Amino acid sequence: MNNLGTFLATKGLTFLQFGLIAVLLLLGPIVAHRSYLLLILQVSGMVLGIIAIFAVGLNQFSAYPTPRNGSKLITAGPFKIIRNPMYLAVFLFTVPITLDGPSMIKAVGMVALAIVILAKISVEERLLEKQFSEYEIYKKRSWRLIPFIY
Repeated sequence: MNNLGTFLATKGLTFLQFGLIAVLLLLGPIVAHRSYLLLILQVSGMVLGIIAIFAVGLNQFSAYPTPRNGSKLITAGPFKIIRNPMYLAVFLFTVPITLDGPSMIKAVGMVALAIVILAKISVEERLLEKQFSEYEIYKKRSWRLIPFIY
C-alpha cells in the first residue's frame, strides 16, 4: 500500500468508525435499558476499553490504526489473549445499543461499523507486521478479536 493509500485507509476508516458510532448513539438509547444482559455487555465494553487503553499507555494510545514511531508491541493485559481488545470493546458497547431498540437503520449502521472495524483491523495488522518482527509469533498465540472464535 502506498503512502496515499495508507493515509486514506487509516484516516478514512477511523473517520467512518467514529461517524457510525455517533449515528448509533444519536439514534439512542445510549445506555441499554431493556435488558440487564445488554447493559452488562455495554459496561464490559467500557471496562475492557479502559483497561486496553491503560495497557497500551496513554503516550502510545491512538485511535488510528497506524503504530506510532518508537512504539512497543503490547502483548500484556487484554492483549495477551486478544490482539484487538479496543475494537472488541467498541462492539461490546454498540451491539447492545442496536439490540435494545432495534431498527433497520441501526442494523445497517451496525453492519457498516462491523465492516469498517474489520477493514481497520486488517490495515492495522499489516502495519504492525511491518513494524514488529515478533508480530507473526504474537498472532499465533492470540485471538484476533473474539476469544475462542476469531
